[in-house]
Amino acid sequence: MPFGLKNAGATYTRMVARLIKDLIGKSMEAYVDDMLVKSREETDHAKDLADCFSVMRKYNLRLNSKKCAFAVRGGKFLGYMVTWRGFDPNPEKEEVLVCVGNTHEAFKVTEDPPRQFPPALKDCGRIVANQEGAKWEIEEMPSGRVMGDMLILPDGNVLIINGAQKGTSAWDAAEEPNFTPVLYSPDKPKGERFTELTPTKIARMYHSTSAVLPDAKILVAGSNTHVSYDMKAKYPTDMRVEKFSPPYLAPALQKFRPQIVENLSQKELVYGKNFNIHFKLDDAADMSSIKVTMYPPPFTTHGYSEGQRMLILGLTSVAKDTISAVAPSSGKLAPRGYYLIFVVHRGVPNKGLWVHIK
Repeated sequence: MPFGLKNAGATYTRMVARLIKDLIGKSMEAYVDDMLVKSREETDHAKDLADCFSVMRKYNLRLNSKKCAFAVRGGKFLGYMVTWRGFDPNPEKEEVLVCVGNTHEAFKVTEDPPRQFPPALKDCGRIVANQEGAKWEIEEMPSGRVMGDMLILPDGNVLIINGAQKGTSAWDAAEEPNFTPVLYSPDKPKGERFTELTPTKIARMYHSTSAVLPDAKILVAGSNTHVSYDMKAKYPTDMRVEKFSPPYLAPALQKFRPQIVENLSQKELVYGKNFNIHFKLDDAADMSSIKVTMYPPPFTTHGYSEGQRMLILGLTSVAKDTISAVAPSSGKLAPRGYYLIFVVHRGVPNKGLWVHIK
C-alpha cells in the first residue's frame, strides 16, 4: 500500500484490526504497523505468540526482525508503559507547570502603608520533575496575573482565567483585574503556546471560581476581595455566573464533535480492563484522530483548583461507531470514584460521559 496517500494510514489500521479482531484486547494490541502480544501468565505466552504468527502466515504478513523484541516483562507501546498491571503512563517524562503569582515581598507592601500594588509576574515555568539535573524552562505570558485559576481542559490544553494584574491575594490587596483568559497549549513549540481568548467584562479577583462542565464549557462565578460583602466598593462583591466556551466549541468545528451514545456505553470501569464507548460522528475517525481523556472535576477555592488530573487513555481499537479503551491500571493513577470521559476528535471534545471506576 503506498503510504503517500492521505488515507493510507487509516485504511491500513482498519485492515490490521480486521485481521486480528479475534485477538485484540485479549492477547494482542495494534496500531497501524505496531503490534504487541501480551500474556497474563508466562506459561501462556508461547501459545499467544503462536496465535499471532498463525494470523500473519494466513494473510502473508511479514515482520522486521530488527524491530522485534521477545519475552520482555514490560516496555513502551504508543507512548505508554505496558507491564503486568496493564497500561501506565510513560514515567520517563513527568512535567510540572507553574505559572504567574507575585514576589515574596508583594504581600508586605500591599498590607503596610503607604500601600503599593506591584505588578504580577508574567513568567510560566515547566520542568521534568523526575529527570535528574532537569532545569526550568521559562516562558513569558501575554500579561501578569495573580489569583488566577488554571483548569485542564478536555483536550489536554490548560485554561488560565480570572485574577488581577497587580498586588497579591488578601483582603483588598489587588488592583487592575485581568479580564482576558489565556489558553496554554503544552504540545506547541516554545513561543507559540499562549493564546489570548475573548475577555470578560466582570472583575473576577479574590474568591472567584471556575469549573469544567460536562458539556466542555467553563462555569465562571463570584468575586469578593473584601472581609464582608461590599456592593459599593471599587471592585464590588459579585455573584454573577458566566459560561465560557473554549475555542474547540467554535461553530465551524461542530462537524468534528462526537456524540457518545450513553445507553450503549460502559459506565462501570475496572482497573486495567478494556471498556467500550459507543459514539456518533459525521466525520470519518480512526485511532490517529481520536483521543479519550478521563477527568475528575476538581473543587476550587481561593483561585486554586484542587484534585485535578487528566488521564489520556490507551486505545485498542476505533471502529465506525465504537471505541475500545483501556481503564487506568490502578488507583495510584485514578483513585476510586466518578470521572468524566471525553472523546476528543481532531481536538474537539464531546459532551462528557460520567463513569465510575473501582
